[in-house]
Amino acid sequence: MKKPYILLLFICHLVFFGNAQSVQKEVFGSAGGTDSVPGYKVQWTIGECLTEKLNGTNCIATQGFHQYYYTVTSLPEIPKVKFNLKVFPNPTRDYLNIDVQYKVPEKFHFILYTQDGKILTKGEFFSANLKRVDLTKYGSNLMFLKIVQVSSKQSVTFKIIKTSN
Repeated sequence: MKKPYILLLFICHLVFFGNAQSVQKEVFGSAGGTDSVPGYKVQWTIGECLTEKLNGTNCIATQGFHQYYYTVTSLPEIPKVKFNLKVFPNPTRDYLNIDVQYKVPEKFHFILYTQDGKILTKGEFFSANLKRVDLTKYGSNLMFLKIVQVSSKQSVTFKIIKTSN
């Protein structure tokens, strides 16, 4: 006799205090806008899924989910580097030359690393000098060479192909 009351109490507890998932209707449209005239407002998006099509005498309306707010994500433009840079030869077997032409002698750092991010070598040089990097101790591999101008923190990354000796 006690079991039905406990079960009923448990069900009531779930109904009044239980939380369930809530589903928010959102759409990521490729475009959209808002138009209004006195007494009417229309918000629209392009690229939403259609759930119903309504035909009128001189118009067609489709219903779907509508995104009420916009979250604009943008990436800042990357400034162009202000120095001329040559990395040669590529592909290479033994040495890699880095030649930076800049109006005044400027300090640069370089990092040579593998595809998985392992740093093979790093160093520094000045723009007035040709920097030669020894690759003879490394096997054939795809590498990346990142060159950073110390004063401006601007960087350029090159894909380097190391062939076997």
